[in-house]
Amino acid sequence: MDLNRMLAAVGQYARAGQVQQARQLLWQVIALAPHEEQAWRLLASVAQTMEEQRAALLRVLALNPDDTRVKQAYLQSLEARYIRSAAQAGVFISYAHPDELFAVGLADDLRFFGVPVWIDVMDMPDGSDWYEAIDAAIQRCGLMLVVGSPAATRADNVRSELRRFAEAGKISLPVLAQPADLSALNLWYPPVDFSEDYSSGLQDLIQLLAAPEPAAAGRHKKPVL
Repeated sequence: MDLNRMLAAVGQYARAGQVQQARQLLWQVIALAPHEEQAWRLLASVAQTMEEQRAALLRVLALNPDDTRVKQAYLQSLEARYIRSAAQAGVFISYAHPDELFAVGLADDLRFFGVPVWIDVMDMPDGSDWYEAIDAAIQRCGLMLVVGSPAATRADNVRSELRRFAEAGKISLPVLAQPADLSALNLWYPPVDFSEDYSSGLQDLIQLLAAPEPAAAGRHKKPVL
């Protein structure tokens, strides 16, 4: 069966409410053609979890960054309630080596306000393998803060950590330590700016990560394309 027929069959399954069959066939299409934009769009529409939908939307944006509808749907998946819920599972701080002092200071300040943070230079278990510890932290944490700077846009470790979070459908947010163009990192959420006023940036970040939910807030559904 060629790709067009497979995609047409996916659409038929989806319209008939046979979501599981649609998803199984989509993963076959993606295995054959990982750059097939329509397959990722369809996967986002039949995703079973927010993480799966978020990961699929990111793949569409990587292939077609000018798609405003998909960008809007992705940003809806980053609403404050999702960010706060993800932060409760742990906040992984990703940074380039030249930004280590900023990253460590930020980790200390976030901990002061009760945010559960993981950063390699402070939280690596004694005698542990560095790569295994990073891997475990990435799997455990629900949200990543990317320290933005010119160095971060060139850092292989930042790109690798971002890629793994994106593939898992987890949330990555930029915090701007220095003025920099972060477009190459494909971070769609507006950065929290620390570059001019650290205290103001920290206040904004704490409110984003740890502010209480309104008591009357209802359950929120996944954004729909």
